[in-house]
Amino acid sequence: MTQRHALFGFIATLTTLVLVLAITFIAAYFVPGLIGKVEAFGLGTVTGGLTTLAASFRPRQPTGGEPNA
Repeated sequence: MTQRHALFGFIATLTTLVLVLAITFIAAYFVPGLIGKVEAFGLGTVTGGLTTLAASFRPRQPTGGEPNA
């Protein structure tokens, strides 16, 4: 993965995270009873997974034993 691809992946993941949180906050504002259902959906799991995924976008340097693909 090149630095450019890593940056695109990071930005896409971060955008998704912000979008999920924004939609959740907007929905909770208009429908207060939805908050318990959102937690049942696992919003913390979704955001935690996206945060972990965002941290994984680092360009990898090829090691000596691997052929270049």
